[in-house]
Amino acid sequence: MENMLLFPVNRDELTTSEQARRHGVRTGSFALDREAALELVRRYPGRTASELERRAGVTDGKVRKRLRELWKLQLVMIGEEKPCSVTGRTCQTWRPA
Repeated sequence: MENMLLFPVNRDELTTSEQARRHGVRTGSFALDREAALELVRRYPGRTASELERRAGVTDGKVRKRLRELWKLQLVMIGEEKPCSVTGRTCQTWRPA
């Protein structure tokens, strides 16, 4: 079987995900996003991640990516499941801790 990669893989380089993570930590953008996500949960308890993102006017997942971090820090709780008004699917909701 021939190599299907167009470019050689350099295993010493950081993945783009790791580069993005380091950038977010270094610049403080993750901390700011966590603060914004926490404020959204406080203002709109019982909403899904997609509903919170719609309220914030973001579509790049900034809110949903930080919700799990806030949960691990015990700043938010996972609420009941409900149909999401954005996606139409049953999703978990978020509440302040």
